[in-house]
Amino acid sequence: MELTAGRLPSPPSKAPALIKSSASQIQFSWTPTTDVGGASKIDAYKIYANGNTLIDTVSPQTLSYAFKTVTEGTSYLISISAVSIIGEGAKSLDTLMWAINTPDASALTVTNTTRDSC
Repeated sequence: MELTAGRLPSPPSKAPALIKSSASQIQFSWTPTTDVGGASKIDAYKIYANGNTLIDTVSPQTLSYAFKTVTEGTSYLISISAVSIIGEGAKSLDTLMWAINTPDASALTVTNTTRDSC
């Protein structure tokens, strides 16, 4: 077994952000980690649901993901961790996301923005 000394990478600097959800998948993104710890680079990101359930491991260039093994109407706490040669760092803050149909932003229309319209 080979041991590598150094600090673990920091988690992504912001919690995962919802891109779009539907009854069959949840799409989200995250910001890259800004501190690779004692390593020279990040080797992967690990994506978790509801604490310790590993969904997937993706390349360090991947900053968005489509979670397709969801159950309609179910909520998921999504978090991300960065992995380097030294090991896996702490998880990001969780974001609560639901597997429900949401409208596209293009379908929304603002009709009145006056103060009296509230």
